[in-house]
Amino acid sequence: LELTSNNILSQVPNSSFEQWDSKGPIDWETNNIINFVTPITQSTTSHTGTLAVQGAVVSYFGSSYTPSLVSSRNGSGFPVSQRYSTLSGYYQFSPVGNDVFSVVAIMYKNTTPLAAGSITLGNSEPTYTQFNLTISYFNELTPDTCKIWIAISDTMDTVNVGSAFLVDDISLSGNVSEFEERTFSPNTFSLAQNYPNPFNPSTNFLYTVSETRIVTLKIFDINGNEVATLVNEKKSPGTYKTTWNAANLPSGIYFSRLQTEEFRETKR
Repeated sequence: LELTSNNILSQVPNSSFEQWDSKGPIDWETNNIINFVTPITQSTTSHTGTLAVQGAVVSYFGSSYTPSLVSSRNGSGFPVSQRYSTLSGYYQFSPVGNDVFSVVAIMYKNTTPLAAGSITLGNSEPTYTQFNLTISYFNELTPDTCKIWIAISDTMDTVNVGSAFLVDDISLSGNVSEFEERTFSPNTFSLAQNYPNPFNPSTNFLYTVSETRIVTLKIFDINGNEVATLVNEKKSPGTYKTTWNAANLPSGIYFSRLQTEEFRETKR
């Protein structure tokens, strides 16, 4: 049974977070800044095996710094060869305030998104709880790449120091064998932590839209001055990605803000 379990989880590289190096879990990108701030760490409180991954909102230069975990070190995702219908995993989450545990999965074909799913979860049981994220396809193509994002977010302007999650045993399962017309409808607006972070000179933003709205995504410097508008248009429900090239700006701390008429979320 143990061998079978390992094989089931083998589509997601280092899915049980047993392998680590100085940067964090192997085959996963973190927003740790070595020798400065490490919101992503290993934990011996595992679901199976020896280790799990822990993410915690920490204080960094007087502000909250949220953990962000992305599959693959270079941000390119990992290979898949079938139309998986479900991303599953086991988690524990202890929020502060309105913080939520967020997971997003996107399937790509030749770098073009063709399927997506997202889930946001609140306070969990004190033991590991399984989550199941449904992946909805936009067409009949078979993906070649999958990307997974795991983070803590809040529907307010900032996350709260002290919120923390444990995650273990991430897996893909199921198969959507026939294309059915259906609309992907995330259950909330959300802005994921940019990746890579820190970055030089480009970084990526992933955000979800739950209802058709005029959406803006803007960048501000530490003094509150707007330095870039990445998105300003009507968006249908779905998951979107945009890239910011900051080559013409000085190094430093910036803030991204996703906003609609009813929603606003800011990430550092």
